[in-house]
Amino acid sequence: MHSRFQRKDSIQVLQSEEAYKVGPTILCLCDSENGCVFSYIPYYGKTTTESLIRPDLPFTSRIVIHLAQDLQAHTSGSGHHIYNDRFYTSSQLARELHEMKIHITGTVMASRRDFPSDLKKKKFREYELCAYQCDMKMMCLSFHDKRLVTMLSTFFGPRTQLITGYKKKQPVRFEKPDSYFRIHKVYGRSGQS
Repeated sequence: MHSRFQRKDSIQVLQSEEAYKVGPTILCLCDSENGCVFSYIPYYGKTTTESLIRPDLPFTSRIVIHLAQDLQAHTSGSGHHIYNDRFYTSSQLARELHEMKIHITGTVMASRRDFPSDLKKKKFREYELCAYQCDMKMMCLSFHDKRLVTMLSTFFGPRTQLITGYKKKQPVRFEKPDSYFRIHKVYGRSGQS
């Protein structure tokens, strides 16, 4: 969702008597199939934050909603689906996008305010999965792969795929959520990890 790059005209910032170059932060809405940038916002700090719509929402939600409204204003289609990383995804954003008839799928910080407390506190065994579905088809999911992965989606359900992995060079069969595969496919194409 965001990109940081350096250009020849980047500014010099002095910190601890060492100069280093920093470039502007660009917040982008990209096509998940080919990575083409559809819309972007150059981030300049407080100036950008104050210019975004809906000051009642957190800053990260306002960015996504602003870019989503830009998408809807310039396209005639429906059924848009936004994939986010954990910095932007929240249940509050999911509700707002649901009202705009846009789906969202993304990893989420388990410490977010409206994330189910059972998923925050539970100790997961390896490859264990736990999912909750809320009233508006919002699915919250925690899955222990190599580490705990928490996700939120208004598109995917808790459906899983049986796969074979290896643990200590021995084959192990376990289930992984469909949303997990899809989000890794999208992140791989957009260059995110």
